[in-house]
Amino acid sequence: MVDRPFLQSQRYADQQKRAKLEGAHPDIVEFVRVLPKRMAKHGVPMFASEVWRSDERQNQLFEQGFSKARAGQGPHPFGCAADLVHGVRGWNLNRDQWRLVGHIGQELVTQKGLNLVWGGNWPDFYDPAHWQVADWKVQAADFPFPRIEKWERNWKKRLEAALAQQATLAAK
Repeated sequence: MVDRPFLQSQRYADQQKRAKLEGAHPDIVEFVRVLPKRMAKHGVPMFASEVWRSDERQNQLFEQGFSKARAGQGPHPFGCAADLVHGVRGWNLNRDQWRLVGHIGQELVTQKGLNLVWGGNWPDFYDPAHWQVADWKVQAADFPFPRIEKWERNWKKRLEAALAQQATLAAK
């Protein structure tokens, strides 16, 4: 699983840019940014193989048994999911190796306050490469999502306004 030389390769650098993130949910964008970095600290090359998925691709994966969702039924077409895989082995990790990836990923979800669930914990369909927004069906109503930079600016403005209002109330 550990492959430190691969982490220095051009192929690994290219993999980090593979998944299209424009307009994806901010929690997905953040997770796709931080999980590969954290795994690299442990010598494990990971990358987001897929965030967005076309209807054609979704149906293909459904027909092959790799997805429970048909086109329009899953979170990928709404930018609310990501599949993160090993840079060399792809999906070919054993359950213990996936469990390690899942543990580190869930640790990051908690640390960063992200609203994501891991497909490796699903009792009815084991999908350890898959991470999705927990309430993606509700979140998809806001699709397409703003660019992360715009979202962060708006969030900071709302936070500053709330803090100013709180200070005003405390001063009374």
